[in-house]
Amino acid sequence: MRKRLAIAIPILLVAAMAALLWPFFVPGLDAAEPMLAADGDGAVYLAQNRTETYRVAENRPGSPDSRLLRRGASYVYRVDENGKISAAHRDDVEASGAETIESSRISAIASHGGNIYYIRETTGSRTRWTLVETDADLRNQREVFSGDYAVIKVITALSSDEGHIFLTGRSEDGASVRALAWTADAGEEVAGEPAVYAVGEAPEGDSVRAAVCAGGGSVYAAMQSGGVARFRNNEAIYLLDSGAGGALAAGEGRVAAVSGSGDGVYLETGALRMTPLDTGESLSENLPVRGVFPQAKSVWILAGGDGGTLVRAGGDGTFSEIAAPAVSLEAYLALRWFKSSLFNIPVLVLGGLLIVFALAALLCRRFFLCIAAGFSCAVLIFLAVSCAVVWRFVGKTDAELQLDALYSTFTFGGALAVLIIAAVCLCSLRGLSGIRDLTRQIKAFADGRFDVDGAPPGKGDIGEMRRTVTEMGVSLAIKQYEMNDMANSFYRFVPRGVERLLDRSSIMEIGSGDVTALKDDLCIVSVVNGEHVQKQTDSRTFMSFVNYCFSWIYSGVKTHKGMLLSGDFHLSALSVLFSSRAGSDAADGLRFGASLLGHGGAGIQGLPSPAFFLMMHHAEFLYGIAGTEDKAFPFIASSETGFLSTYAQKLHVLGIKMAATEQYIRKIAEDPACGGMERCSRYIGIISSDDGSHSYKLYELLNCHSNSERDLRLSYDGKLQEAIMLFYRNDFYLARTGFSSILKQNAGDGLARWYIFACEHFFDIGDLSGVNYNLFAIDEA
Repeated sequence: MRKRLAIAIPILLVAAMAALLWPFFVPGLDAAEPMLAADGDGAVYLAQNRTETYRVAENRPGSPDSRLLRRGASYVYRVDENGKISAAHRDDVEASGAETIESSRISAIASHGGNIYYIRETTGSRTRWTLVETDADLRNQREVFSGDYAVIKVITALSSDEGHIFLTGRSEDGASVRALAWTADAGEEVAGEPAVYAVGEAPEGDSVRAAVCAGGGSVYAAMQSGGVARFRNNEAIYLLDSGAGGALAAGEGRVAAVSGSGDGVYLETGALRMTPLDTGESLSENLPVRGVFPQAKSVWILAGGDGGTLVRAGGDGTFSEIAAPAVSLEAYLALRWFKSSLFNIPVLVLGGLLIVFALAALLCRRFFLCIAAGFSCAVLIFLAVSCAVVWRFVGKTDAELQLDALYSTFTFGGALAVLIIAAVCLCSLRGLSGIRDLTRQIKAFADGRFDVDGAPPGKGDIGEMRRTVTEMGVSLAIKQYEMNDMANSFYRFVPRGVERLLDRSSIMEIGSGDVTALKDDLCIVSVVNGEHVQKQTDSRTFMSFVNYCFSWIYSGVKTHKGMLLSGDFHLSALSVLFSSRAGSDAADGLRFGASLLGHGGAGIQGLPSPAFFLMMHHAEFLYGIAGTEDKAFPFIASSETGFLSTYAQKLHVLGIKMAATEQYIRKIAEDPACGGMERCSRYIGIISSDDGSHSYKLYELLNCHSNSERDLRLSYDGKLQEAIMLFYRNDFYLARTGFSSILKQNAGDGLARWYIFACEHFFDIGDLSGVNYNLFAIDEA
């Protein structure tokens, strides 16, 4: 770690010095393009371009070996009439994704309606030009329109008059000129696509080198022959035959041209001619002209030389030369940087102490102290520099505050803060790598997996956390084992899932007296030959028979997502719940009955085969936990289930294995999950208690029979229902005839045989005043 710090610290210091000295590498006025624009307040706007390209390797699969990227920046800045820079804007276009921008530059600039407009040209994978609008303080930029080079191949100038903004250019070979125009009065927003304003063709034998539009339907062009021509209505008129072919500019209705040698300026004065402007001997000899911008009563001149010079030529022939250092953007930014650095020396000292403290904490493996110190240092420096900027520029203009805040605060303070954060993060990365393992381990604990890895805990803060997490995992694993063991012990004596019925989160929260009222689907399972087996076998064999019966029932309950309600096993009646509370539905209850009744034998040699009977009912019942704190048991209270279970043995004697009440049949008919299973049933009669508190219509469910038996019973179900209706109407003779015909079709139908005996019984007694139509009523008489 110490060796890595010895290498990393010098590299970071060099990077910090490069970032802090960055303003010295901003180009000065000597790199300004021959483009100017002026507003009505006497300020002039200049543009500078520094665009370079470099090639980087591309390592992604399927990508080319290398690609070109862009670096550098273009500037637009304002100089007032005293030579002071009062606002600046850096225009950047970065490459993103697969896009490669080989070059981006500002090619033209103009003033219109209190705003500044410039043309940004980009070439590469997306070659285009964009008209950009900014306010007079260069603070807010807006892209007005982005176009291609279909109409204008080479852009040469951007100009304006009172109601238009003109983009002027020529064809690639210079044979023609074009001018596009946006219509916008002063104060109105420029928007939409431009219209073609003027078109001109160069005379034969000559070609256009540069062009500018001054409004009025005219386009002025600097020709290859050295002259200046005016194009109007596709007619070219030479205003100057030779001598002025260097550069053209237009502003406030005037057109200016620079001679090819840079020693003179010509102004268009009407009468189809251009007259020279007396620039003075010193200007001509020492400062060659590079660009001009005409105004109504003066002309701005950009002259060459070390650092560049701005000259303002008045209408009376006087010249105002602005010294180069006053307008040097490089010197301006460097001066601001020096003021910011001197002011923040106490902040730098405090930040350095925090960095030393952070490195000491890192070497001692106190990683959290290291991170806290590093981030505190970064935030302190950034806030201090920001406050210094605000304090230093109290009373200054918004433009001055904007430029200084951009390059002092976000270059100096921001760069230093980012470097400190990066240094602390890089140095702490290895030490904090154990956090990922801890996070993964804690996520496993949250998922209920308490296995811990056997890696050594290590030293320092991370090692202490790892040791603590390992101990916590062991404790949780022991606790989970004890809880699971206790819950499994409880579930051996109470129904599994009882906590869901009682609205408790776990079985540990259930207490004596908890009760709930339910109305749901119940399946009452009876082993009808249980008493017979108990009488015919010894105790050990009978207990094996009971265990076998329960294992079959419990296996079916788990398979079909049911829930046992009672805590003990009664051969006469075992209640099973099939509902959404148990995660199942009525169709699962029907499938459970079919699988239980179709198991096909005892399955264990030497044990009698259990005879199951199932009664399906949609019942109301109370379910809860009764007892004391020392001893408790689940109970189910329902007079309906107790009454229905008494008919299990009698119905089984008739060959009925699975029956259902009318309430249950209605329920499965309304449940889409049952898929019409109610149609695989037949009505068999009614049962009721002596006091009249219970009365039910019973149906036989045929899905537990073989396919042939089920189809046979469904084939004569119409005859059976007709015979039962005759029975209820006391027409016992015809009813007996109907039941007899059914026995001829299926001699094993015990229900038809019972109805024949009932018809003969009531037919013989003669007195029909006390007829009881309940099933098995004649057996109880």
